Amino acid sequence: AMRDCTLKVESLAKQKLKPWAQGGGVDTGRLRASITPEVRAERGTVRGVVGSNVVYAPHVELGTRPHWPPPGALAVWARRHGVSEYSIRKAIATHGTKARRYLRGALQESFEFIRGRLGRAVGGIIKR
Repeated sequence: AMRDCTLKVESLAKQKLKPWAQGGGVDTGRLRASITPEVRAERGTVRGVVGSNVVYAPHVELGTRPHWPPPGALAVWARRHGVSEYSIRKAIATHGTKARRYLRGALQESFEFIRGRLGRAVGGIIKR
């Protein structure tokens, strides 16, 4: 049941990361591809975890305050999009980056599914 729940959240999170051309933040697809579900059983507890191991994943999820990214950090991205790296760094220094909330949104949208699926699983255990 927990695996079903994590797969549902994973699927919705990936859908929420829309391609750049559609007004989203997906450029190469690396973040989307890195989102994985995991079920952990520890000391009588079962926990479902959905996340990413990409270093910038939390910054996409939560956004950032204004800050100066280090020189060179956005060079490849800027070149790929035909813009000046400095102009992107300056925009981030002025405005920060917008939170995308792809994981939180996926969890919120999955809440009824999760409640139903885990409820049925617990009901089955109780009937035994």
